[in-house]
Amino acid sequence: MSQTKEEQLEFKFDPEVIARLEALLFASPEVLSLHQLSSGLEMTKGDIKKALKQLQLEYEKPERGLELKEYDGNYTLTNKKSLGQLIKDILAAPREVNLTEASLETLAIVAYHQPVTRTEIEEVRGVRVDQTLRTLSKYDLIKELGRREQPGNPIEYGTTEEFLTFFDLKDLNQLPDRKSLAEEEDQENGRS
Repeated sequence: MSQTKEEQLEFKFDPEVIARLEALLFASPEVLSLHQLSSGLEMTKGDIKKALKQLQLEYEKPERGLELKEYDGNYTLTNKKSLGQLIKDILAAPREVNLTEASLETLAIVAYHQPVTRTEIEEVRGVRVDQTLRTLSKYDLIKELGRREQPGNPIEYGTTEEFLTFFDLKDLNQLPDRKSLAEEEDQENGRS
C-alpha cells in the first residue's frame, strides 16, 4: 500500500506551530531565510524545513489560493499563478470615488488656485474644509506641495496625477476656462 505525501512526513507539527509559520511568511514583505524563521519561531532549522514541507503540502491542495515558494534557501508565500489574472483584474480595477458637492467645490478651488492654502480655500467657500481636504488627500486627488513662506507657514495644496487621471485630463491646461464657467453659472442662475 502506497503512502500519501502527508503520510510520508516523519511527523506532523502542532497546528499552532504551522499557523505561526504561515503568519510570519504572510506578513513579511520580503523572503525569509531559514535562519530568520528558525530564530523567530525558536525552532531548529531542521524542524523549520519539516514544518515548511507540511505547509507546502497544505498549499498544494486545489482549494488553496496561495503557494509556498523557495528562492535560494529563502521562503515566501505567493498567490497561485493560476489566480494571477484574477488578482490583477480585481486589484487594478479603479477605486470607486464618491465625491460630495463640498468635495467637488473644494477640489475645483485647489485645481484653479494652486498652490493654495486651507485658509484661502475657506475664504472662497465660506466654510471650514479640514475634513474635505483629508478626504481629497485620501483619494490622492490633492497633495501637500510644501509650506508658504509667510507667518504660520501654512501648507500649500495642489492637484495630483491621480486628479488628471480621474478627470481624464492631459494636463491642467485642459481645465475649462474660469471666465466661461462663471458666465455659464450666471446664465443658469438667470443673471446676465
